[in-house]
Amino acid sequence: MWRSRWPEIIVASFLACSGLVGCEGGGLSEDMQAARVTTEENREKSLAACESVELHSGGDGSSDLVEAILAHDEKAVTTRLEAGADPEIPDVATGRTALSWAAVTGCVSIIRLLLGEGAQINAPGSRGRTPLMEAARAGNVETAYLLLMKGADPDLSTPEGVTALMYAAEFGHAGIVLSLLEAGANPNEITARTRWTALMDAAFYGHSQIIQLLLEAGADPSPKNIAGLTALDLARDQNNIVSMTLLDAAQ
Repeated sequence: MWRSRWPEIIVASFLACSGLVGCEGGGLSEDMQAARVTTEENREKSLAACESVELHSGGDGSSDLVEAILAHDEKAVTTRLEAGADPEIPDVATGRTALSWAAVTGCVSIIRLLLGEGAQINAPGSRGRTPLMEAARAGNVETAYLLLMKGADPDLSTPEGVTALMYAAEFGHAGIVLSLLEAGANPNEITARTRWTALMDAAFYGHSQIIQLLLEAGADPSPKNIAGLTALDLARDQNNIVSMTLLDAAQ
């Protein structure tokens, strides 16, 4: 059932990211226009966060490469790679690799360029997050979709056990949740220390649409976190009626 809704949302998000629809939405449905607006808002926040980071040159060209990525300057990225910049060396300030930075900023053409130059698609960067996890956190739907199509592993996790699906569920990125589920992401992964699931993330933050998607994909509502709370308990704590109704029916 959930798979039948995947193409519409992915297409909507793709159009939003690639600029193929105008500000008026180009005849898109309300849900698709909402996906566009959310994508653009997340991209602006991601870019603002990137631009506020002070980079420190380590003498290896990695910071120059990151600066070119943040500027979305494909020509400069190419020039710096040809000059010997290593895309696998993380920048000193954040620990992110070049591909992870491209995933944060959502620049698809630079991602394709870096992958063509041999950048490791599953290489962990800041806090052990892969490029796919960075895209999931930032809400860059087209970027996440591209990485998955190029072979990114949807079930890798940080040292704390957080997956890309958990990040997408936490931040309310339904389009990315759908992409990950379609790619075979396990909806029942549990973090080792806190015993947290993607369903708990969605319940705690009140993302009822994502709760429904996860449940339809086979997410188990019964696990308890380290505090002994289920996803339904978390939804009750937030007094989210829609989430509570969905989770109660799944018990």
